Amino acid sequence: MKCAFVEDKWAHFMFFYYVAIAMDVIDGAFARVLDQTSRFGQCLDMICDRASVSMMYIVLGQVYPKLEWLMIACFIVDYGAHFLQFMSNAIIKNTSHKCMTGSEGWLVKLYYTNKFFFVLMACGADNGLVYAFLYGRYDDLKNSTGFNIAMIFFATIIVMKQIINVG
Repeated sequence: MKCAFVEDKWAHFMFFYYVAIAMDVIDGAFARVLDQTSRFGQCLDMICDRASVSMMYIVLGQVYPKLEWLMIACFIVDYGAHFLQFMSNAIIKNTSHKCMTGSEGWLVKLYYTNKFFFVLMACGADNGLVYAFLYGRYDDLKNSTGFNIAMIFFATIIVMKQIINVG
């Protein structure tokens, strides 16, 4: 994590964060195509997803020291909500934490049943965290209208994703 704060190494940090996201998408797709899915793999996938996103909240807490407690709260909500979702599905013996039982709120149901909305929220939140990192590290970006519009768009998605997490 130290490389994230060294001026000449930030590109490495972002590169490897995106590599991790791409590998997550690819390994899941291959598992489904090759019919190699398992409950263990789904659990491991969720844990790895949460670890990478949680790491971004911790990094952002360092980039935005005044918002550190908010970033820690986002970390707890993100990790905690997914853990509870996974455990409750394990108790009722669902095959995945993405399975719907019928008692979910409309936004959670939309998130897990509408592929476009799921991809928009998941990719938008991941990209939003990277944009927030860049925004905090490079003051020149704050003068870019396009970047500011993108930041508002991604921030909205991050907030919606947190609402889905507690929904």
